[in-house]
Amino acid sequence: MITSSRLAVFPTGKHWGWRAITFLSLISGGPILMDRPKFEPYFPLDDFKIYYDESEWSDLANILNEITSEQWNMLRKHNQAAFDKYLAPLPVGRYIYQTVQKWFDHNEDK
Repeated sequence: MITSSRLAVFPTGKHWGWRAITFLSLISGGPILMDRPKFEPYFPLDDFKIYYDESEWSDLANILNEITSEQWNMLRKHNQAAFDKYLAPLPVGRYIYQTVQKWFDHNEDK
């Protein structure tokens, strides 16, 4: 259902959704409408094409009406490329390795 959805809507509140269904939507690349997160993840979230709504979802109908089939396919390709760049296993592993390596390098002299 997520991969065929025209728009995934997530009222994320304080939590960005790493443990939630939001992550599955990012994998599929589909358009997402959500609250703007309070904290930015370790990558620029703006690299994904995500709709943000701070006005109690009043823009939902307008957003749904503006997403054509062609735009939906373009959004999916763009978001899937962003996912592969930041959230696929290899980039996540690389990020963890580099972060741990920096910590060891910083604390090696202590």
